[in-house]
Formats: sequence, C-alpha cells, structure tokens
Amino acid sequence: GRGSEKEKEVPQDEEEYQLSEGLKEFLVSGETLSSLPLGGLKVGANAIHTISLQLQQNSKKQNVRIHSLQLNNTSLSQDAAAEVGKLLGYHKGSVEALDLSNNRLTWGSIGGLGNGGGALQELDLTSNRLGSPENKGKVKQSANEFFHGISRNPLSSSSPSSISVLKLGNNNIGEKGCELLVRGGLKNLSHVDLSRNKIGNNGVGWVVKLLENRSLIRLDLGKNCISGRGAELLSDALKTNPSLQHLSLPHNRLGEIGTTSLFSSLPSTTNLRSLNLRSTSLTPSSLSHLASVLGENSCPSLEALNLSNNSLTEKSCEKKGEGGRGLSFFESLQKNLHLQKLDLEDNPLGGEGLKKLGDSLKMNGGLLFVGVANTGGESAAYRALSECLVVNHRITCLDLSRNPITTDTFRKISRALKQRHEKLAPIPAQPLCLPLHHTLIKDTGLKHLLNSGMSLPQNLNLSSCQLRGEIFPEMVQCLTMPKGAVGQIALVESLNLSFNQIEVQGWKVLSKFLGTPECRVKCLVAEEVGMDDEMLGILGGGVGLGR
Repeated sequence: GRGSEKEKEVPQDEEEYQLSEGLKEFLVSGETLSSLPLGGLKVGANAIHTISLQLQQNSKKQNVRIHSLQLNNTSLSQDAAAEVGKLLGYHKGSVEALDLSNNRLTWGSIGGLGNGGGALQELDLTSNRLGSPENKGKVKQSANEFFHGISRNPLSSSSPSSISVLKLGNNNIGEKGCELLVRGGLKNLSHVDLSRNKIGNNGVGWVVKLLENRSLIRLDLGKNCISGRGAELLSDALKTNPSLQHLSLPHNRLGEIGTTSLFSSLPSTTNLRSLNLRSTSLTPSSLSHLASVLGENSCPSLEALNLSNNSLTEKSCEKKGEGGRGLSFFESLQKNLHLQKLDLEDNPLGGEGLKKLGDSLKMNGGLLFVGVANTGGESAAYRALSECLVVNHRITCLDLSRNPITTDTFRKISRALKQRHEKLAPIPAQPLCLPLHHTLIKDTGLKHLLNSGMSLPQNLNLSSCQLRGEIFPEMVQCLTMPKGAVGQIALVESLNLSFNQIEVQGWKVLSKFLGTPECRVKCLVAEEVGMDDEMLGILGGGVGLGR
C-alpha cells in the first residue's frame, strides 16, 4: 500500500510540521482512541496522511479505530480534504464520527468523502461554503456524487450506509441541495440538521420525503425561508410518521396558517417529544388552537415546547377559541399533565401576564422548567410568579434571567423559596434552580437566595449581576457543603462572573477556594470584571494559571 512508497515532500509551515511529528508519536501506541481532537489547529494534508499511515501500521497489530476525528475550524485545504477522503476509503471501519465544520469547504473538496467510511455514523459539515448546487455543472455533479457516495456502505454492497447523523447547517444548499440529499438515498438517518440553508417551501417538499424512512428522530430546519405552506407539508407528514421525536423550526415566518396547521397535527403524532417554534410569528388565533391541544392532553408525548420571541402578551394568552369557546393558553396550562418544559422568554407578557401565568402554574401537574427571561414585567410580578413554587413542588427550574429584578424583590422571592423548602424538608425532592444572570440581584439579593434553599446548577452563570464579591464567602460555603445540604444539588463545574466589578477581597476568597481539593470548577469566565495586575496575581497564585 501507500505506506511502502517513498513520501513526497509536501511544503508546510512550522506549525503543520510540528503537528505531523507529534501525531506520529501520539499514535504509535496503537491504542483505540475515543477521540482525536484537532479542532482549531492548522491541519495540512501531511498531517492527515500521517494519521492514515499510522493507522495502517497499527492495524497490522490489532483492530485500531479513532471513534471521533475532530477537524473543525482547521482551515483544511482542498488537498487536506482529499486526504481525509483517502483516509476513510483506505481504512474502512476506522472512523465513526467526523467533524469538518467551519472549514470553508465546497462540494468539489468533499467529493472524496463518499469513497469509504463503512463505520462512519456521524458527519458534521456545518458552516462551510457548499452553496446551492443549482444548475452549476461540476458543482451539481460534485454534490450529486457526494450524496450518492455517502449513501453506500463500502463494507457491504447489500447494506445501506451506516451514517445516522448528518449536519449541513449554515451552508445555503437551498432547495436543490435538499433534492440531491433525498435522491442520494440515505436510509438510516436519525438526525438531520438543515438549519440556515435558504430552504423554502419547495425545499420542504423534498425534506418531508426523509420522514418516509421512519428512522428520522431529529430534524432541524431553523432559520430558513419556510412559510405557512411549508409548515402544512410538514404537518401532513407528521400525521403519518411514527418516529420523529424532535422538530425544530425557529426563525421561520410560519404565521397563523403554518402554526395552526402544526398544532392541529399534534394529536395525530405518537412520539413527538419537543417542538421549537421560537420566532415563528404565532398569532392569538393559532395560540388558541394550541390551548385546545394542551388542555385536552391530546398530545401526551410532547414534553418540551419553545414559544419564545413570538410577541405573546397577556391578551393573546387569554384569548379563547372562536365564539369564546374552549380554553385560553393560561387555562390550558392548569389542565395539562404531560408538558415538562415551556420556554416563553422574550415575549412581552408584562406584569399582569406573569401574575396570571403564576396562577396557572399553581395548578399545573407536569412542568419541570419554565422560562420567563426578558418578559417585561415589574418586580412585583416576578414575586407573584415565584409564589407558585410554594404550591407546585414539581417545578425544578424557573428562569428569571434578563429581567430588571431588584435586590428587594429577590429578598421577597427568597421567602417563597424558604416556605417551599420547609414543606419539602421531610421528604426527598428535586432541588430548585433559578438562572439569575443579567438581573439586579447584587450581593445582598444573592445572599438571601443562598439562605433560602436555592440550589446551585452545574453551570453557574452570574454575569451582569452587579456583584462586588461580598457574597463570595457564603457562595463558597454552599459550593463545599456536603451532598444533600441546603443549597447543593451538584458541584459547580463552570462559573461565569463576567461584567461584575469584583473587588480585591472577593478575588482573595475565590482564589483560596479554587485552590482546594473540594473545588470542582473546571472553567472560570471573567470578562470585563475590572481586573488589574494585583487581582490577576491573587487569582493566579491561588489556582495556578495551568488550572
């Protein structure tokens, strides 16, 4: 094979050379790797060829695989992309997941990917420069060869391709790209990402054919050019498809016709678990159709619903069906038993809308997460909303971020949390999490919440909270409490303190904690915190810049 031939000298800069030499040493052990992450490095054709040669040498000793080869954001040249194709073709069964996102690749440069890769299950081509293959001669031919190539299984001519995850987001492949994808004949797709591709209603006409395979579980069509007619096509397909579980359509102007059609199809679906309709031009009329579905519990499989940024107001959420029949959206939440996650962020619900939402949540029996970030209410409205947590013990996360909630209001919210905690104290229960970033909580407000039984999430985001660091001793104490104590659900692994003017004493307390064995923080983000050389020295001295 190629390993016995004398290598051609390939011009490369110092970074590429060092990478190639490092790969030789790294791969010489011949061990199966769960991942080879090269994202962000300058990977040339020579480095890819080095991987291929080393796999060839190791395969003589044992069956070696790189389960995941990550080449995202590596400025791959056309020659390097061709080497990736050769690697897949020469080592059929060696790579299971390939990430080529953010590389400015074209249809012509990825044609070789169809030469092999019998074990390839996941292919990520997000944010490249594929473009629409619309009647462009060689471009169309290359795109056609690519899709037909990856649909074949080089290990068995009688078996379909093993590719189940295909991500083509942000490539502007258009409707012609959707057509070639469908005509390619991929039979085992379970996850397809076609977001940000300038796909219109005609393109949706091709996409729905993917649902005929009955293997597709997740479909992302966000940020395209789909309107009501396209949504109607999807609705018709959903009625007869038993496999799709996650449908994402954010930032498409579906309007009243499209959203009403989707809501009307929900009772016919059997496995749809999540529906993302962020910024899809919902109307009060279409929302009343959704209220009927939710209130009658006629779509028991639906667990997550995103209605954010749809200009929903108190009035639209109170609207009932024609002639005043049926339920309003708020009323439907009182009767729904199956929905677990509801996101209403970036809707101008206002104070009265939030209060009525809180009243509905007191009687809801299913929701675990409720998102009301940036919903335009005054402080009193969020206090009233929080009172539902005293009655409804099922809710484990209420997202209050990006709202002008003051320290005094958080003090009152903490009273509701204490009452909840006292009621739940005798029995084990899921702790409560309140995302707080971009609020007016300050150190005093955070202190009230930490003393109320609020839990700290694994990723703690306290950016833009007007903190100065006075709360850090109490916060550190919560982070190091024994498992099961008040204020503890999981050890915080990521801490974001950006856009707070933290004083020197606060950094000293934090630095001391970050250097202890009890600390599990792996990532500390601190942008625009007024840090000078003294503060940086304090922080670096406590944890070591290597950590």
